[in-house]
Amino acid sequence: MLEVTGVNDLQTYGQITNDLSNLLTVKRISVQGLQGDVLRMQLEVRGSQTTLRRLLAVDKRFVELESAPPQAADVLRYRYNH
Repeated sequence: MLEVTGVNDLQTYGQITNDLSNLLTVKRISVQGLQGDVLRMQLEVRGSQTTLRRLLAVDKRFVELESAPPQAADVLRYRYNH
């Protein structure tokens, strides 16, 4: 699961989904919902969560947020700077 904050309009939503789609490791994006400015997506990726984190670290628009609580360790949280 990937949560991205900073989604304030349709243009930003489109930019995020486009940016993620362009990553070679991302095979499929399934939007789970949008609540406030938080976009929740389930990603099907080639490789590991670590690989995805490394690729997102290269793109300075995605800033990783604090680690999730242990019960939600499979949730990656980012802020999108456009």
